[in-house]
Amino acid sequence: MIHPTYQCITVLRCLYQKQFLPEVWKKIELLQSHCEERKGTQKYEQDRVAVAQFIIRFFKLENVFTEEEIMKVCGIVLVNTHEVPLTQPPHIAIYESTSMFEHSCSANCNKSFTNKGGVLITSGSYIKKGENLSICYTDPLWGTPNRRHHLYESKFFWCNCSRCLDPTEFGTYFSSLKCQN
Repeated sequence: MIHPTYQCITVLRCLYQKQFLPEVWKKIELLQSHCEERKGTQKYEQDRVAVAQFIIRFFKLENVFTEEEIMKVCGIVLVNTHEVPLTQPPHIAIYESTSMFEHSCSANCNKSFTNKGGVLITSGSYIKKGENLSICYTDPLWGTPNRRHHLYESKFFWCNCSRCLDPTEFGTYFSSLKCQN
């Protein structure tokens, strides 16, 4: 099990932007937290005890941050971070613009990273003028049930993109089992 101190680092870094970099805090506050959807879930209760209450008690910050404020940032971190596979183990980061891309399991853009941790978005297909830009929020090499479940658990929506709605996954039958006979 991860020690509570480690679970708090990213949340604390975000929270301290309010005091030290208010222009960054304003950007963080605008990101989606899905607080209402998260309430009552096992992950929400774990974060409430292991992160929010731990931050307030251990760091003695009851007069600085409210539990509600901490839980909102926990949600922002859960919903908006991107795994950066440049370190071992990988770390997570929030990229303001990248968080605004819509999701599709057959995205028209790809996300990668520079060796210094910057995010690169490149077109994966021809994009018509006015067409929305999309990236895949989950592993595109997973089958439809796994992708949809992961998106529901981590981003709080059931994906209904064209790939998820096609039982053949564009004729690839990617989620299908091959008959042994």
